[in-house]
Amino acid sequence: MMWRWTADGFCEKQSAVKWDSIKYNNKLLPATKAAIQRAEETKKNRGLIHEHVVPRTLLAKKIISEDLKTAEIYEFLTRYCTAVIVTKEKDSRLSKSTMPDDWEWNRDCMFARYRHSLIFDSIIGLEIG
Repeated sequence: MMWRWTADGFCEKQSAVKWDSIKYNNKLLPATKAAIQRAEETKKNRGLIHEHVVPRTLLAKKIISEDLKTAEIYEFLTRYCTAVIVTKEKDSRLSKSTMPDDWEWNRDCMFARYRHSLIFDSIIGLEIG
């Protein structure tokens, strides 16, 4: 579900959900400068990763442990289920399944892994501080 939340899009012309239609769309998703450059150079999204800002395993554990109801899940995913397009090289610098040790829900920036890996400042398309 979380993958579809961040990668699929709705095609009004066909009135249907299209799988992975926005997965590498750096006009709709935040992306690192290097990912944007690589997308422009290759036109085939080679070497790019669609990466969830907060690991999906943590999102799922939170939903289950808090026993969130439908409206709460929607609010939670709207807030935390976000993706960024990064190069494979940048992706290798990120922790895959954890947030930084001192990170807490509702207190800290969800981009803490990116800040910790020193790639946050290269992300384009974010409307946060």
